[in-house]
Amino acid sequence: MKIKSLRLLALALLGGAVMFTSCKDDPEVFDAPTVTIAEGSSTVLNITDRPLYELEMNITINAPGKIESITIERSKLLGNTEVGDVFAVDNQNFYEQTEAVFVNSDNINYEEFTSGTIDKIEYLVSVTDKQGEIADAKFTVTMGAYTTLVETDNGGEIWHLMGSGKGCWDLKNDVAVSAYDNTENETLGRYLISADNVAESTFTGAWDSNEVVWTNSNSQEITTVGVGAKYVKANNFDYELGIKELALDVFNAAGTEGQLTAVEAPTVDDIYIGVLGDEVYVIKITEITPDADPTAKASLGVMKFSYKK
Repeated sequence: MKIKSLRLLALALLGGAVMFTSCKDDPEVFDAPTVTIAEGSSTVLNITDRPLYELEMNITINAPGKIESITIERSKLLGNTEVGDVFAVDNQNFYEQTEAVFVNSDNINYEEFTSGTIDKIEYLVSVTDKQGEIADAKFTVTMGAYTTLVETDNGGEIWHLMGSGKGCWDLKNDVAVSAYDNTENETLGRYLISADNVAESTFTGAWDSNEVVWTNSNSQEITTVGVGAKYVKANNFDYELGIKELALDVFNAAGTEGQLTAVEAPTVDDIYIGVLGDEVYVIKITEITPDADPTAKASLGVMKFSYKK
C-alpha cells in the first residue's frame, strides 16, 4: 500500500513538471499594431495655392509586438490607374521599438493635376511587427474644382476711332461696336474703347472701358461711354492654362490701384485680365499695326487680340 502511494505521488509530480514546462514555452501574444495619420485620410488642394503644396503627414505607430519594418508607398493615379512607378521608402529608425512618431513630407506640383497627368496621389503607410502582423493607413491628395476658360473662335480687334466705325469691342458677345451712338445696346457692348482720341493721333492700341472723349474729323467733340470693366496687366499669367480662379486671384491681388478701366501702351504678347461683375476675361495682345488701313481714311491703326472667357 505504501509503495502504491509513492508511485502515485511520483506520477503526479511528473505531470506537474510537464505542465509547468509546457506553460513556460508558450510565446507571448501581443495586440496587433496600429497606424494613425493625424491629418486624417485625405486633403483637397486649392487651385489658388499653386504652384506647390508642401505635404506633411504626422504619423504615429503603436506596435506592442515590436516593429519589424515601416514602409511608405506613394502612387500617382489617373482614373484609378497607376501612372508611372510606385515610390517606396523604408523607415528603419524604429526597428524593434513599440512606438514610432515621425513626419512624412513631400512636395506636390500642381501642374501634374492641371496638365491632366494625374487626378490623385495616394500614400500607403504600412507597419509589420515581429509577430508578422501588418497594419496600414492610406492618405489621398486630390485637386479641388476649378474652371478652365475657353478661347473664342476669332478673337477681337479695335481700330482707330476714326478708322472704320469699329473702335470698340464687345467681349461678352464677341462683336465689334461703333463708338458713335450712346444707346443702351451700344454702351453695354463697349468693353474696350479705342483711346487714341483725335483724328491726327498715332495709333497705340490704348483703350478705356469707362469713357473716351475724342474729336472727329469735323472738330466735333464726342463722348463714347462703355461698361466700366476693369483690367489688370498680368504677363506672368499662364494664358494657355487659362484657369478662372487663378485669373481672379491675380486680379484681386492687384488691388484698387492696379485695377484700371484705362490701359495705355499695350504691346504684343501682353496679357490683361478683365473683370466686370461675375464676368472674367483673359486677353492676349496678338497684333498692333499703327498703319493698318481698313477704309482708306486718314486715321489708321488696329489692335488684335485673342481672349478667353
